[in-house]
Amino acid sequence: MWSAVLVEIIAVRVKHKPGRTCPREVKRKIRTFPTKPVVATPQRQLLPTSQIRIHPPAAGADLDAKARVKRARKIAHERFWWEHIQGWQQSGRTRAEYCRVEKLAPNSFDLWVNCLRHRLRKPQKRA
Repeated sequence: MWSAVLVEIIAVRVKHKPGRTCPREVKRKIRTFPTKPVVATPQRQLLPTSQIRIHPPAAGADLDAKARVKRARKIAHERFWWEHIQGWQQSGRTRAEYCRVEKLAPNSFDLWVNCLRHRLRKPQKRA
């Protein structure tokens, strides 16, 4: 019985509204709804001299000072890890043991070993 009802439902076509190609009910925006009118904003003419200001550098300010400080920190940081890497090689311990004894993060130590790997290699003799 159910199959007969389903066949009947499938056989009946959906009545289309005039002008629609999709049989489903599609809700669309009502164009007649009152909205605020769009008001054109007046364009201001931008003058470069009024918008751009050039300030002289502050007295005693050195533009390269920040770069020098940053470079010095980087060198000190690299030296810190390089000394630990040399200490690890001389100790004969595994990386994990050395990090545990020296209280270093193993991930950071491994990263720096990989970063400074070129220094660890002994120079090869060229023929």
